[in-house]
Amino acid sequence: MLPHCAEPTAAQALALALADAMVAALNRPFPLAAGQADIGTSVGIAHFPAHGQTVDELIAFADVGLYEAKHRGRNVWAYSPKAAPLQTGP
Repeated sequence: MLPHCAEPTAAQALALALADAMVAALNRPFPLAAGQADIGTSVGIAHFPAHGQTVDELIAFADVGLYEAKHRGRNVWAYSPKAAPLQTGP
């Protein structure tokens, strides 16, 4: 959860920057005792109140975005396809 931003575009920019940073961080290999691990991530994004008024609504919206990100490949974030226009990254 991100802090409240008075300006919706500021909240969106912050969410996208965080999603980009998460994807980049989890895309880097990391050492384990048995060798190196290479993982990736997919991220779904939702904003209050634009995408839902309750936690359940926001989770459902982000979940659809998550599955859209997974559909597009590894190391991607996405808003739900319900959002217009669909945005993905990086």
